[in-house]
Amino acid sequence: MLPSGNDAAVTLMHNFADYGIDFVNSMNGLVATLGLESTQYANPHGILISYVGLFHECNYSSAYDIGKLTYQAMQNIQFASVVRTKIYFSEIEDKFGEGKEVFWENTNKMLYNGYRGVKTGITKEAGPCVVEYYEDKDCSYIIVLLNCRSVEHRW
Repeated sequence: MLPSGNDAAVTLMHNFADYGIDFVNSMNGLVATLGLESTQYANPHGILISYVGLFHECNYSSAYDIGKLTYQAMQNIQFASVVRTKIYFSEIEDKFGEGKEVFWENTNKMLYNGYRGVKTGITKEAGPCVVEYYEDKDCSYIIVLLNCRSVEHRW
């Protein structure tokens, strides 16, 4: 989740399928449970992208629903920790069985200004987007910006 990772969503879908669970139906079940009335998923990454074969016209959501979903997700300590991570180093084994060090850098520039995550993104249909979580001593804020004029303008 530090850089966009639609590959991770597809991997989750396949792993759930190994246990006989329809991942997309489970996502829509969660949507219903949370009362997200303006959201529906038709694929595991839940986005509209017209390139690299990820497009699905039946995915939709609203800024309000994204904010509600963000609030619920931030209640999960592991999720909150991941989305506020600036850089993550790991050692992986490549397809030849050799160890290799890799790192992922979060694309969220607001992490360096006291924000605690959550997600950046860009699609042709939604434009540059960002969801931010900010907390001070008195309260917390969730900011959802969709279809910004440019990638830099969202900051």
